[in-house]
Amino acid sequence: MQELTPLTSAKLGRPMDASIITPDYYALHYEEFIPMYISRGRPSADTLSTYTSSINQFLRWCRSSNAHPLYLRDYQLRMYQQILANNGYKDDSIAVKIIAVRLFYEVAFKLQLIPENPCKHISTSSSFSQDEMIKYYTNEQIQALCDFFKDEEDDFVRLRGTLAVYLMAVEGLRCVEVHRANREDINFELGIMQIHGKGHGRQIYPCAETLNVINDYINACPDMSQIGREGNFTPLFLSNAKFTRYKRISRDGLRYILNKALRACGIKIEGESCHILRHSCGTNLYAAKKDLRLVQDVLGHRDPKTTARYAHLSNRLTNRDTASIAPK
Repeated sequence: MQELTPLTSAKLGRPMDASIITPDYYALHYEEFIPMYISRGRPSADTLSTYTSSINQFLRWCRSSNAHPLYLRDYQLRMYQQILANNGYKDDSIAVKIIAVRLFYEVAFKLQLIPENPCKHISTSSSFSQDEMIKYYTNEQIQALCDFFKDEEDDFVRLRGTLAVYLMAVEGLRCVEVHRANREDINFELGIMQIHGKGHGRQIYPCAETLNVINDYINACPDMSQIGREGNFTPLFLSNAKFTRYKRISRDGLRYILNKALRACGIKIEGESCHILRHSCGTNLYAAKKDLRLVQDVLGHRDPKTTARYAHLSNRLTNRDTASIAPK
């Protein structure tokens, strides 16, 4: 049995003794500590970037106000929240930023740098109702998107766009999950696809129609010798741009493809990302099956409350409850 080597501060890259960490040190080097408190200590690069960008924005505000972040209290944090609103940030964006700041203070509290988390009572709930938060495209609009790509003469480009729609609007994937997909993730024999998601992986079981599009797309791709492999992996979605030809397409590249199609079909909701395609999967699937657990499994939600939004919206759209009291 292999003997475990004792951990040292040099190997960890941070002080082992929390008592020697000062408020000033933490404020300057918080990025050394917060990853241990996100996603069971294994946050994805995207998740960590979301937290650090919001915390850095908060720290810049502290510096401009000549205030040490660890000496602020509830009142000053509510001021910061109001400043975000005054600067035009939407409720959902403010919530993300406050959640990040709350983590900053929670870690400081665990390191015994502050007596309590001054951000713990700052609300991060949206002022919108559940159904108002969700925008989606109907099945007919999703079909129109696929029809848009049918006019493309290049099979590779046509099927790449079609597959992006299928994976997001039919199978419920996030844009980042589509971006990270590899050919090796797909088992055609079993009809299973491995997904590299937000801090954790999962399997999905695509319908036959999606698997057919995947197969057709792979057959339309250039020869393997031309594809820019990444170690043992072959990117599924390839770029055809001049300087990144046949390498993994960027997330911005995927968004460009989808937004171009949405605008061409006249259904692009300005100010909203192509994440609406994933919402469309949840909303349309619940409307078709009325099975909340099924939608939760398909979308990979851990919290059923998140999935319940789709049922709430579908029921409101279907029932029209106020008809029972309308004048006849």
